Amino acid sequence: IGDCIGQYGSDTGSSLPKLMDHFFDVFDPEPRISIALANLHPADFLCHFERMEQFIRDNRIAHINLPIQSAFDSVLDAMDRGYTRDQLETIFAMFRRLNFNKYDTHIICGFPGETEDDFAQTLDFLYRNRPAYVLVSKYYETPVAPSASLPGKVSPDQVDRRIKQAEISLKKCGILY
Repeated sequence: IGDCIGQYGSDTGSSLPKLMDHFFDVFDPEPRISIALANLHPADFLCHFERMEQFIRDNRIAHINLPIQSAFDSVLDAMDRGYTRDQLETIFAMFRRLNFNKYDTHIICGFPGETEDDFAQTLDFLYRNRPAYVLVSKYYETPVAPSASLPGKVSPDQVDRRIKQAEISLKKCGILY
């Protein structure tokens, strides 16, 4: 558990997959235990895609929290997330291919510039990919954050309505909210 766990070792020439390999070699040479990865940024998952896929194949990952924040390219770009919807589709297609359904995610509702259609596309992405749980958070503006100067502020009423819509529709699909 940590902030941006996928960045582990980037300052020392190591990596999260190397840490996981070391952990399994030292503490569990037999494939008996698996680990949960909390707050794994999708861009970092993509950087280590092949190794993450192998860990899932080997039943070494029990759960992944992968906070996508949005599934619409212009919003992802404005957030400076470092990945696209197509890249998210690649991750979740791999999860489906491997019958891996032990993941949850987080989205932000009301990021500056997010339209009704953008939000609807994010919800459609979630319906199709069926995470076990979705945390839907309101965008909170911080004056010093780059997003504070972005145009297209979403009104608090619109944000509240979208969050209520997400709650109802996600529950209807069997996704915990």
